[in-house]
Amino acid sequence: MDFLFSTPKHAPGLFTVAVNQSSNPLEPLAWGGLRALCPEETRHALVLAIKRDIDRKLSVDEWKVVMLSTPVQFQQVEESDEVWVATCLRETVGAQFETVYYSNVQRIFQVMALKTIQEKLTGKRATLAEVVRLYNSKVVVSSGEAVTLSFIDSSTCAWEYILKPVQMRKIVVAVAFRINLLKLLFYSDV
Repeated sequence: MDFLFSTPKHAPGLFTVAVNQSSNPLEPLAWGGLRALCPEETRHALVLAIKRDIDRKLSVDEWKVVMLSTPVQFQQVEESDEVWVATCLRETVGAQFETVYYSNVQRIFQVMALKTIQEKLTGKRATLAEVVRLYNSKVVVSSGEAVTLSFIDSSTCAWEYILKPVQMRKIVVAVAFRINLLKLLFYSDV
């Protein structure tokens, strides 16, 4: 919950709501005919974050703005198809995660680029603790290995001995590509 809603803000993506083709949502008799199709966990996290702030006796004015301006997409769906559309929306979230989430190799490249940039900006060698502190002040890792002193230490070793030498880097990147290609071939419907 706190990952998505540590402060009042919109949920990532759209809330998708089903409108039955045979009903008109503008008619009072059709009220209650709207059904949320998007995964409910995000909506629940939003409601629980508001409750958290109410329990802490914080102002909910910003939450009110969020709730009144939340983007919603209405989709005409027959009632018999709602479960399938909802399932497809959930699968889309999973596919997006697998498509864009950093692999450990990508995160090592990112951490080493951050270290290099920091050293250029300050004109001095960045300690591992400084890199951890800087990285974690900018990024909250949602899943996978957290960026800790141990991760940075391992990343530095992997970079120096495996990824920095151009020939080794080409091999690692080629193997990572083939592994992802194999996953695509054997673990998907493609």
